[in-house]
Amino acid sequence: MAIERVENVENQKELRWQRFLKKVHEGEWGGSLEILGLSQMYNVPVTVLSVRGSRLDEVEFNHTRKTKWNPVIYIGHLRLNEIGAHFVALRPCEEKAFQQPAIFQQGEPLRKIEDNSFHCLDGQVIYEEEKLLKRIGCIKVTYTKDSHGTGFRVGSKYFMTAFHVIEDVLIKFWKEVFRRLTEKEQSHMKWTDDKIPVDGEWKLSNLLQFVGPSKMNDLMEIGKQSITDRVQIKFGFVRDNEYSFLARCSYDVAFASPSNDVVILELIEDTNLPNQFHLKTINAAATKLHLIGHPGGRKLEHDPACKIIKDQKELEKLKETGISFFTTKGYTKDQVEKDYEPCILSSDRLFFHCSKSVAHGASGSPLIVIINEKEAQVIGMLLRGHPKFYYNYDKDNGDRPDLLVESGISMEKVRSLLDHQTLQELTVNLFPEQF
Repeated sequence: MAIERVENVENQKELRWQRFLKKVHEGEWGGSLEILGLSQMYNVPVTVLSVRGSRLDEVEFNHTRKTKWNPVIYIGHLRLNEIGAHFVALRPCEEKAFQQPAIFQQGEPLRKIEDNSFHCLDGQVIYEEEKLLKRIGCIKVTYTKDSHGTGFRVGSKYFMTAFHVIEDVLIKFWKEVFRRLTEKEQSHMKWTDDKIPVDGEWKLSNLLQFVGPSKMNDLMEIGKQSITDRVQIKFGFVRDNEYSFLARCSYDVAFASPSNDVVILELIEDTNLPNQFHLKTINAAATKLHLIGHPGGRKLEHDPACKIIKDQKELEKLKETGISFFTTKGYTKDQVEKDYEPCILSSDRLFFHCSKSVAHGASGSPLIVIINEKEAQVIGMLLRGHPKFYYNYDKDNGDRPDLLVESGISMEKVRSLLDHQTLQELTVNLFPEQF
């Protein structure tokens, strides 16, 4: 009789346990303990939001180093008469929409009325693969004043960014090199009228064999002080991390094209570098881009919904409206037309709208598409916005963010520039899958 009673007790416990699990599974019941347990089981960070008067309280569950790259799940704790009523999951209306981690939602408020949702599988590729975000670097250039930009890992030991990000230090260095060379020594490299090298390799080592030992040492030291010591690259500069890897670049520049605003730097440390991005030269099918960068030197931010402009008529209409609008803001028609002038669709350039202000101050950021729902590839690089005075005009009496067009150079153009300079070894290094 006693044994039967024990069995009944165990059965009752199991029955109550199954009822409890059913309530949790169907969302009928759940508290802090259940939230913590489920967040640990599924390895996701959870933030519970509740309002007390005018104050918004946040309680975090399972926000750890292991979960920092995973999407944050937000839960609303509804209260009635100061009593916690129930939790409500805050999720997108469509099951296949993806919620960005909160750390990537900082920066300026939304400035464009664009759909910034994206497929959940895109989000898994972007956020669940930790190494992908570490391939993007925050550049700090110390010159007369500190300036910042973004770049990304390419090839075996290289780093691509916009030329204007490090223009000051590069041009100053090469003008100093030109000044110190004799006319005969200068003849071993082609120069522009501004006394800097023409597009192509900007490698000091190509000149050193033609100068004496003393001058060689002087030029190498100037290169170290002018470029290596002044250009700092932080990889993994995100969330609570200061950075995961700090890199320096050589004064031997693999490729530079001021006219196309592209530079490919050679990184000195090549043993612990983050993996390189895959570069894609065909972008006809892409309609939306992921722009990930460090605007103004801030920690990594992500705009998942950059909309590519593919219709030249749409672009022309936008330019006409922009000319009409900005001429009422104190700018001349010639000024506005000149700044919109490069906005012509071609295979060399990408033009797009952003859903938020990540692009401002993030020159050199990679423009990423997700291929076959599993692989991130770079199809372009952010250069600048048109018109450039958009960020400076008086917006008190009206703002037209829809008239700002972001522009980038395509990887197809980058490859053609390398081919034109017959830099076969570098081309194969950056675009290996196309050989």
